Amino acid sequence: MGEALSLADIMEKNPIDQLGEQWLAAAATLLYQQGDAEAAIAASDVLVIEVSLWGSGVYESDGYRVFFTVEPHLVEQFTEDVVKRLEGGMNTVVPRRVSA
Repeated sequence: MGEALSLADIMEKNPIDQLGEQWLAAAATLLYQQGDAEAAIAASDVLVIEVSLWGSGVYESDGYRVFFTVEPHLVEQFTEDVVKRLEGGMNTVVPRRVSA
């Protein structure tokens, strides 16, 4: 069997734009553990997650935009509040890179 890797290990070895599924899964797990079943279930309904580098401006650091693809009949469950909670979960679980 292979060694167990943390999300930080996985993200350190791969570009973030290729790790959307792992990132969302970690966020969904955290949200579920915190009692937010609604957001965790919504995350499980995402078919495709796309992470794109987004330029914030000349004097601001770049960030990422995340796009979810879901079945049309599930779009209504992704309210602004649920998306904000998913965003918060994803921001919490993303490993912070420390400069050497």
